[in-house]
Amino acid sequence: MFLLLLSVATAAPQPAPAVALEMNMGRSCAILEDGSAWCWGVFLGHLLEQPAPLPLTDITELALGIMHTCALREAGDVWCWGGLSVYRPGLSLTPTPMAGVTEIVELDGFDDLTCALSKRGEVTCWGGDSGAIRECGAYGSGPPTWSMEPWSALDVPGARALTVGQGFVCVLDLTGAMRCTDNTRGNPHREALDALGPLQGLDAGSLTLTGRLADGRVLWWYAWDYRTPNVGTALSADGEIREVLAAASSTSTGGACNGCALVDEQAICWGENGGGQAGQRGPTYLVAPRAVPMLPPVRAVAAGGRESCAIAEGGEVWCWGGRRGWIPQPVWGPPLEPSSPPPDLVEYASEQTLQAGERVDRDQHGRPMVVPALACPAGTTARHGRPDDAAALWRWKPEATEATWCEAEGVRDGPFVARGGRVETVEGAYTRGAQTGLWIQWMNKAPATTVSHRFMDGALEGVCEIAYPGTGAHWVFTPTVRHTATLSGGQLDGPWSLHLDDLHVSGQLAAGEPVGTWRVNGVDARPVAAGEITVTAGDAGPLLVLASDGAERWMAYGAPASLPRGTWDVLAVDVKTNAAFRGSVSPDSATVDLAGAPVPLLESCRLPSGSLGARP
Repeated sequence: MFLLLLSVATAAPQPAPAVALEMNMGRSCAILEDGSAWCWGVFLGHLLEQPAPLPLTDITELALGIMHTCALREAGDVWCWGGLSVYRPGLSLTPTPMAGVTEIVELDGFDDLTCALSKRGEVTCWGGDSGAIRECGAYGSGPPTWSMEPWSALDVPGARALTVGQGFVCVLDLTGAMRCTDNTRGNPHREALDALGPLQGLDAGSLTLTGRLADGRVLWWYAWDYRTPNVGTALSADGEIREVLAAASSTSTGGACNGCALVDEQAICWGENGGGQAGQRGPTYLVAPRAVPMLPPVRAVAAGGRESCAIAEGGEVWCWGGRRGWIPQPVWGPPLEPSSPPPDLVEYASEQTLQAGERVDRDQHGRPMVVPALACPAGTTARHGRPDDAAALWRWKPEATEATWCEAEGVRDGPFVARGGRVETVEGAYTRGAQTGLWIQWMNKAPATTVSHRFMDGALEGVCEIAYPGTGAHWVFTPTVRHTATLSGGQLDGPWSLHLDDLHVSGQLAAGEPVGTWRVNGVDARPVAAGEITVTAGDAGPLLVLASDGAERWMAYGAPASLPRGTWDVLAVDVKTNAAFRGSVSPDSATVDLAGAPVPLLESCRLPSGSLGARP
């Protein structure tokens, strides 16, 4: 077989740092800085469990089809090869240059269609439609088509960001507007996209696309006008175009309905997760974008159909999903079992003799520890056993659940702690039988995402997801509030946004201080050079303060912060705790204290505090 040259019976070190990734359904490749490309997955019906090299050098980009591969080389020429069949006449088993396809600067493909963008702005395509099952619930119906004779698909001077989806090809023109071969499929929301502003980046999967605006916001939408996405906040009047993230440096759309973005050296993913390709245990679909846990700092991420991958700062390739399971693993080296957790905590728990109510957790340094049993308030009695609602706590082995809670007159009243058969933990409190305040649930088998829920009189108010331990990101998604924050070293550090019914704020912080441009309701806020109205929030501080009167927007920072005179709607954020406050300022004010006006539902997303350090 000429497709791959190296035997992969045993694992070997990664030959050189990776510079780019290419993903498709069941097939993945990494391009290394020495110009070689190494691939794994299913090629010509063979499963390659370890990376093996492609038979070309000086590779800069790849396009992976169902049964063929094409490579762009430094000289600007394209070579293709793959499997022979009655539906793919003219395709060779050995790499063959594409005649007449020269001066190419970008290459992309999907399914059996491959396209190349030349320096002149011309998009040339070859291949066709395999007639295979489409993703996201739509199915192909026509017979396969194929031709190795290139045809001209688009001619857009200055074109960039070539992307190929299921039956459509798109580029960005000089103004950042999308130009597609079939606007009904690739760009059914053209007017709405143009109104949002020029795109800086674009990537397509089978039926979904991601776009990145000049201010870093990440958009996600379906091609073919297929259905409304259920990830993110609607930006278009019909709800078809969604804002998934407030800021990102790059984006990638998977072969299925999933996507990932690079945010402050973290891989953030959303959408389909049936194979763990979004990097999360459990849910088959992620409505809220989540940080992929247990990854080192990364500089590139690529979403695939059944697995996704990232390039670490040192050039190492890590992947998750599919046969690997949801836990990220280095590609070069012996693969872990899909469900194998990182060591220590499970073994530690199995070695302990826990008393009633005790549980195993990690301290602020990530070391395992036994957390003492809870103390019940006066007038209540501690109970221990399997709660009758164990099945509602988690899916896995609810019959193995043990819990300790406080009870008064037959109803729960006070703290509650439960530990599941998979060393899961959930803790919270009841008030006369109703869940109240902050409830936290996490998997002790790995330093995975912690999920916190906030209740009021038994009704769910908000949800926050907290990456643990150390650096992570917070999210709140409710019908009226959407919030994201990134933290590091005990302070806000990275993208921050808050969407309320009538207020949308977004920007970046570095080590607790605002950097770059902050936006209030889509308009840039001007930094305050010298203010006359002091804004405080009790003992909180330093504060980031955003103010607007509908016409002007201001941004101030300090301990305390100050604003110019005016009538302002004000949002203040404590950069140490992530507590937020909102109020109003009048022109005759000298000092305004917002401590009594916290933003609702953000209490569950404060920065970690307490003896454990990594728990809110």
